[in-house]
Amino acid sequence: MHPLLRKLFASPNRLQLLVGLLMAVAVISIWVDHLYSDMADDHRTTSSSTPPAPQAQPVALLAPLQAKIPAARLTEKGVTVKDAQLLPRMRTGAKVARDLYLALHQRWRMALFSSLAKSHETHMIALTGAMARFGLRDSVADDRMGIFSDPDFAMMYGDLLRQGRQSIASALRVGGELEETLILELDTAIGETQSMTLHALYKKLRRSTYNHLMNIAHGMELRGDPFMPTKLPRSRLSMLTHGPIDTDFFPN
Repeated sequence: MHPLLRKLFASPNRLQLLVGLLMAVAVISIWVDHLYSDMADDHRTTSSSTPPAPQAQPVALLAPLQAKIPAARLTEKGVTVKDAQLLPRMRTGAKVARDLYLALHQRWRMALFSSLAKSHETHMIALTGAMARFGLRDSVADDRMGIFSDPDFAMMYGDLLRQGRQSIASALRVGGELEETLILELDTAIGETQSMTLHALYKKLRRSTYNHLMNIAHGMELRGDPFMPTKLPRSRLSMLTHGPIDTDFFPN
């Protein structure tokens, strides 16, 4: 025990001293409580007088591009109804071209037809990927050469193949006619779509198809048979026969 405490308890007036000590402790405790209470009140008053910091407002996300398209023109997959109609047609049209050039290559053993068939195979792959991306069913149920579920495409393929088997010149002419048809289809698709993805894809495919037509036109000129467009405006003829070859999407 501390010496002061021993002295306190040994004193004859220890009871009075102890009571006085307890009272002093109680007074000090009450004073300390009041002191902390006043400090807390001052803090609350100061805090309430300070205006709260402005809350950061959430930044609104940019609306998707498709939101700008009238809802009536959208399918549930986010592409326009016209896209949903044109994509399958172009997918099947690319198969017609691939199968036709494969058959013409088998008939005439001309390297150009083999290259064109390979290029249209890449078109088919690109269009199939676009259809899958937008949730559209593949329009080609059977990929075997010359097989088409759509009777119109089956008839087109048969007519072009019959003409192309007559001579190399005829084969080049029907190839040119088909490429013109595909270019016009792509013109329509580019004008109709409101999808940036499809717009870029269609433009690439059209450049490639122009390359096809340009190569066919050069092949015809080398054989003394100048190319004459049957579907495209004649204003495009000069660009086709004299413009530079764009190798984008064209097989090496």
